[in-house]
Amino acid sequence: MADLLAESLEKQANLFQSQFEVLAANFKAQLSMIRDEFSAQMKPVLALISRVDSVLGEQREQKSVLNEHTSLLEAVEKKLADLEDCSRRNSVRLVGLPEGTEGSDPTGFIQKAIKEWFPTLATSEMEVERAHRVYRSQKDTRNSPRVFIFKLLRYQDRQRLLKASRASGPISHSGANLRFFVDYSSFTSKRRMAFLPVQKSLRAEGIESFLLYPAQLKVTISGTVHTFSSPKKQRSGCRLCLGTTSALCKF
Repeated sequence: MADLLAESLEKQANLFQSQFEVLAANFKAQLSMIRDEFSAQMKPVLALISRVDSVLGEQREQKSVLNEHTSLLEAVEKKLADLEDCSRRNSVRLVGLPEGTEGSDPTGFIQKAIKEWFPTLATSEMEVERAHRVYRSQKDTRNSPRVFIFKLLRYQDRQRLLKASRASGPISHSGANLRFFVDYSSFTSKRRMAFLPVQKSLRAEGIESFLLYPAQLKVTISGTVHTFSSPKKQRSGCRLCLGTTSALCKF
């Protein structure tokens, strides 16, 4: 009886071993097939990864070139603006003069009007080279008079006129208030106008400020002079906030 049981168990063990070997062989074959398929699928993936790395490298290089060209373009733009400002250094922008006031002879009108508006300059002859109104496109629907620009022969005369306009107080003509400004290029004017909200905030705080050429804000706080080349918002601890209220950081 024991021999029969042992023989039966041995047969079962051999059968299980045979089946296990078959399953193991099938598993190895399937695993090898999966490995081959995975390797085949990985080839294009690796090629794609290599291509992406190459593209990213080219992108970084192009970005570096673009940044370099952008810097060069900004430098050229500033240089052109500086040259244009130099060509306008004798010109004055007159804002508020009613349309048609100058008649058919704007040069003669402004040369005569300067003596009327600024009696302190009446004794000296300021030669005006040319005068004209600024062009306004049809899309501009403002009712205000166009800016009147006139160019003086001498730079010193322009400086004297601007100084007299600041010292004489409000000037009017035919009931309209007149304002006199330096005639900067469009590029420089935009850079300077960006500081207007900052200067307004500073005036509200009772702090003295002044714009230097071409666009640099000079601020005096407690006898200390600070300069800023950008109107960007100042963070906590900025130089303007030292020794004054932190409310200045709002600009």
